[in-house]
Amino acid sequence: MFKKGLVEEVKALADKGYGNCLSLRQAVGYKEVLEFLSGDINFEQCVKKVKSNTKKLAKKQMTWFNSDGRIKWVRTDEYSSSSELIENILILIKDYGKNGKN
Repeated sequence: MFKKGLVEEVKALADKGYGNCLSLRQAVGYKEVLEFLSGDINFEQCVKKVKSNTKKLAKKQMTWFNSDGRIKWVRTDEYSSSSELIENILILIKDYGKNGKN
């Protein structure tokens, strides 16, 4: 994220007056960079916080997804071709449409 210009993106948004925007101040990556840009933390601390908060968010999302029985995980590495993967996904969609559930 940093190599792809996260700091520059956040700075540009802040410069346009969005620095106090609630969604910007809550978004992982953005809130930490805002702290860095305001001088509350240094760059190293910013990177560390972004990594930590990204991992926490991913864990929270996985917990939520795993608790929903309607979700069917599809491992893309279990298929020998993209057409085989697509076929399986279409079967899952078709079955879901028939049953309205799992």
